[in-house]
Amino acid sequence: MFHRTLFAFILVLLASSGQPPSASSSPAQPATAEVDLVNVSPGTASGDGDWCVDAVEAIALTAHVIDVASGNELTEGTLEWQTCSAPSGGGLPKEDCEGHGGARWAGQVITDLSADSTPSLTTRFVGPVLGWRLQFRPAQGGGFKRARSDSFNLDRTCSF
Repeated sequence: MFHRTLFAFILVLLASSGQPPSASSSPAQPATAEVDLVNVSPGTASGDGDWCVDAVEAIALTAHVIDVASGNELTEGTLEWQTCSAPSGGGLPKEDCEGHGGARWAGQVITDLSADSTPSLTTRFVGPVLGWRLQFRPAQGGGFKRARSDSFNLDRTCSF
């Protein structure tokens, strides 16, 4: 009789928990973030994510990081602005960093999203074309995976 009562009690507990006895609570998977360049000023989109920019003026880049599930901008974590750099330190087009040569993505500026959820960066560069990408690093315990934008070039050689 005791065994039947115990068995019935266990069944009631399992039914009320909504989980089968073999289910274990596993850690939640990190949420997906998306990083995008949203504006270059002054600049004109030229295809393949690249931008024609003025040869003289400073250029303002604006980005955002969003939670893919909700579409909301993230306000925690950091955004690193990276440029394509030669081993000697000069700037290169994005294609040089996407190949198997010696060029590498190098961090230039880190923006804290809690201070600016739609970060902007004003920059000048001397070369004709400079490759960029954006790297999101979530806040510790923030629940998101790292994310990276598509790479893009700022090109001073094309015309508006």
